[in-house]
Amino acid sequence: MVNVPFLANSEPAAVRRPAFAIAHSSGAASGGTGSLGGLAAAAGNLLGQGGDDFWLSHTLEIAVQTGPLPFVNSACITFAAADAPDIALQDAVTISLGYADAAPEAVFTGSVTRQVRTLAGLTHLYASDGGGRLARQRLNQSYAAQNAGDIVRDLASQAGVETDVIESGLSLPFYALASTTPLQAQIAALARRSGYWAYFTPAGKLTFAPVSEGETVQTFTYGTDVLKLEITEAAPALDGVQVSGEGAAGSQGQDAWNWLVADATGVQAQAGSGEAQRWASDGALRSQDAARTAATARASAAASVQLTGELWVPGAPQVAVGRQIAIAAAPENFLNGNYQVERVCHRLSKSRGFVTRLSLLKTASVPLGALAALGGLL
Repeated sequence: MVNVPFLANSEPAAVRRPAFAIAHSSGAASGGTGSLGGLAAAAGNLLGQGGDDFWLSHTLEIAVQTGPLPFVNSACITFAAADAPDIALQDAVTISLGYADAAPEAVFTGSVTRQVRTLAGLTHLYASDGGGRLARQRLNQSYAAQNAGDIVRDLASQAGVETDVIESGLSLPFYALASTTPLQAQIAALARRSGYWAYFTPAGKLTFAPVSEGETVQTFTYGTDVLKLEITEAAPALDGVQVSGEGAAGSQGQDAWNWLVADATGVQAQAGSGEAQRWASDGALRSQDAARTAATARASAAASVQLTGELWVPGAPQVAVGRQIAIAAAPENFLNGNYQVERVCHRLSKSRGFVTRLSLLKTASVPLGALAALGGLL
C-alpha cells in the first residue's frame, strides 16, 4: 500500500467555492404528480446565504454513497429543522453538487426513506434510489427462454425502477427466482454470471452492461488535486474456474433444460489454469454456452483486476460508478494511469468543504473470449 500526501508547496489551484442544489418533489416518488413548491434545483454557494431557499439557508451537510449492486445507493442531508418544509416518506429528492463557477451536477436521484430528528434542532434526511426499491421486493417467479437483460427489464418494471442501458447478457433457457433473495441481489447475480456491472446512474436509472474502458471523465494530477492516494497490488484470488450447470439444453435443445443428464460435461466449462482452482455449481446455467460465459466472467474478473485503490480529491461531481478516471504526475509511475470507478462517496459540509472519495480498479485488457479460447489466465 502506498500513501501519496498532498504537496503543500506546489502551485495551488484557483479557489472554488462549493455549491449544491436540492430538489424535493412531494409525492412524486409514490406515483403522484408532485409539486416542487419553490424548492427545486435552486443552486447556491455553500458558504454563502440561501436567501429565500430553505435548503441553501439551512443545510449543514450532504453525504452521498454509490456503488454497483447489490450495494444500495444512499444519501443523507443534515439540516436545521426550523421552518422546515413538509417532507414525507417516499417524497422524491435529487441532489446536485458542484461549484459556484459552474452549474451543479446531479449525483443522486431517489426518494426519502427515513427522517431522524434531534433535540439539537437538526434533522437527518435519508434517501435511497431504485436500488432501495429493488431491495424491498422479493419474488417467486420463473422465466423460460429469456436472456439476463430481459429478466432485469422485467424486474425493474415490477419494482417501478427506470432503466438506462440494459444489454442482453447470457441466454437462460429457464431461470427461477426465490423470495429468499431480494431483487437487487438477484440482478447483481445475473450481472456476475454475464460479466457485467449493474448500477444506478446519477439520474436514478438502472444500467446492466459490461464496463468498458471508454473515455476518462477527469484526470487528477498529483500536487494539484490529489489529496490522498492508496493503491494496493495483490495476486489474483484464483487461477481458474470450473462451472457446472444442470439440464441438457446445450445438446438437446432449449426444451431439454429440465432433463437429468448422466454425463454433466455438456453443461460444464472451465476458464484459466493453475494451482488456485475454484469449482462452482449453478443450477441456473442450463447450457454449455451459459456455463462457459459464467466461468469466463469469473476468471476474467479475478485475472484482470491488477490494482485496487482509494483516492481522495476535491469534490468531483462528474465522476460516477462505472466511469473511468486518470491519475497523472505521481512521483512513482506505478501509480499513474487509468482506473475504473467502483464506488463514489461525496461529502459536502459547511465546516469541511467538498471532498470525494473514490474506490478504484485498474484492469488489464483481457477480453472475455481470450480466457476461454486459450484455456489459461493471461
